[in-house]
Amino acid sequence: MTTPAKKKLKVKDLTLTLPGKLPFVTVKYVKEDSVDVPNLLESILGEEQANKVWALGLDVDEGAALVDEIVGKYGTDTGK
Repeated sequence: MTTPAKKKLKVKDLTLTLPGKLPFVTVKYVKEDSVDVPNLLESILGEEQANKVWALGLDVDEGAALVDEIVGKYGTDTGK
């Protein structure tokens, strides 16, 4: 079985490298009525890249759009 290619996503001047498949652990962070954004991002991006995202200083709308764009790369959404 071949491993899916990693995905790239650019936000501001930061290029993120996403795993080829959405890690199963992410289901722990998406509830029916909420999303645990910090843990969701870290489970997808890894600690180092997640910290770089926080350092961008995004506002809430930009951050929500980024999360939607990231999970959208896998053909899914956060259920909002």
